[in-house]
Amino acid sequence: MIRIGHIINPVKVTASSDLYRAQPVTFASMRAACDHLLSTSQVKLFGVGFPDDLSLLPAYFETLSPLERSVMDVGAFRNSRKLPLIADLLRPIDVDYVVYTNVDIALMPYFYRYIVKKIESGSDSLIINRRVIDEDLTDLDEMYAQVGTSHPGYDCFVFRRELLDHFDLGTSCIGANYIGRVLIANLIAFSRKLEIIKDAHLTFHLGNDGAWLTHNYSEFDIHNKEQAYQIINRLIELCDEESKVLQLEEILTFLDDREQLDMEKLMVHPNPTEENKDVKWSLKRKIKFKLRQLLS
Repeated sequence: MIRIGHIINPVKVTASSDLYRAQPVTFASMRAACDHLLSTSQVKLFGVGFPDDLSLLPAYFETLSPLERSVMDVGAFRNSRKLPLIADLLRPIDVDYVVYTNVDIALMPYFYRYIVKKIESGSDSLIINRRVIDEDLTDLDEMYAQVGTSHPGYDCFVFRRELLDHFDLGTSCIGANYIGRVLIANLIAFSRKLEIIKDAHLTFHLGNDGAWLTHNYSEFDIHNKEQAYQIINRLIELCDEESKVLQLEEILTFLDDREQLDMEKLMVHPNPTEENKDVKWSLKRKIKFKLRQLLS
C-alpha cells in the first residue's frame, strides 16, 4: 500500500480575506477525498504552521510541531509579513509520497485515487494545475459539479518522500511569487519521472485571484526571485542530464523575462510616492544581487 502524507499550512485571516472562505472548503474536500479511498489509512492529513494558526485545523488533521521562524528571520525587509519558509513546511514525515498544496486549493473526491494510479504507473513526481470555479458557490457538491476553467499556476505538488533529502529550497517563502518555480526546479532535478498535469479536473480554486500575474515589486517576491536564481544555478551544477539542465535553464529564462518586465515598469513611475519608495528600495536590492552574481 502506498502511504501518502498531505501537508498544508493553515493561516488565521480576517473575514475580508479570500482565505477566510477558501480554507474550510479545502479542509472539507481533503476529508471527503480521504473517505473516497478504499483504505482511509492510505492518506494522512498534516497541518504545519505558527502556533496561533494550528487551532484552525479540524480534528482529522495531525498537527506537526509549530513553526519557529519566518522569512523575517532570514532577510531585511521594509514591511513585516510573517511568511513561512517552504523548507520548514516540508517535513520528513513517515510516508512514501508527499502532497503539498496551497491552503486555498480544494480537491475533487477522487484526487488521491488518481494520485495512487499515477504513482503505480511509474510517475514519481506530479505537478497538478488547478481549475477555477465561481467564487459565489457555497455547497461542496455544487463546487464538484462545476468543471470551471484551467489555470496555469502551480500550486499542487506530489513527490517521493526521499526527494526531500535532496531538495535545495534555500530561504524561499510561501505567500510570494516564484515559490512554485523553486519547487518545480527541484522536482526537475531530482525526479526520475516528473509529470505536469495541466488540464485535469482534480483540484479547484474559488474565483481567480490572479496573484501570480501581479507585478507589484513586492520585496518578498524579490527575495524569492533571488533565491530561485541561486537555487537553480546550484541545481544545474549538480545535474549531469542534459535534458534536465535545459529545463532548468528555461526557468532561468522565465525569471529573466520577468526581470525585464519589472525594470520596464520601474521606469514609468518617477514620482516619489510611498509605493515608489518601495520600488526604488527593491531596485537597489536587484542591483546588489546582480553585482553579487557577477563577482561570484
